[in-house]
Amino acid sequence: MIRRPPRSTLFPYTTLFRSFSVIGTWGTYSGASEGYGINVLYHEAGTGVNKATWMAELTNGAGIYEVMVWYLAGGTLATNAPFTINFAGGSDTVLVNQTVSGGQWVSLGTYTFADDGTENVILSDNASSWVIADAVRFNPVAAVDNTK
Repeated sequence: MIRRPPRSTLFPYTTLFRSFSVIGTWGTYSGASEGYGINVLYHEAGTGVNKATWMAELTNGAGIYEVMVWYLAGGTLATNAPFTINFAGGSDTVLVNQTVSGGQWVSLGTYTFADDGTENVILSDNASSWVIADAVRFNPVAAVDNTK
């Protein structure tokens, strides 16, 4: 069964949402029981040139959102997969240990987004081992009042 994500979720190979793209050649793994979608992308450790990017679809417009990732976990994966969140105040890189906590939503933190089309999350291959690109979700927490 394919799990259909809520409107605020972005994941690879979905045309319903704003966009997902990669730089470089990423491998595709299908049929993973812990995967969120049909396919999971992976890349071996590198210099950071190879990237997976999820562009945000902010369902509530500008506001505060919790950014979450879903990935497969495994002993040969990176202990420091670098997810960079680009938000209204700049950017923040969160290192995720992909050897644990797979098959569930893992919070990267809460950020303010302007809904100006530049919001995204980028995973690069600049890590200790293989990185997994599966799903990213933007959960609305609070709206920003821009009328003042």
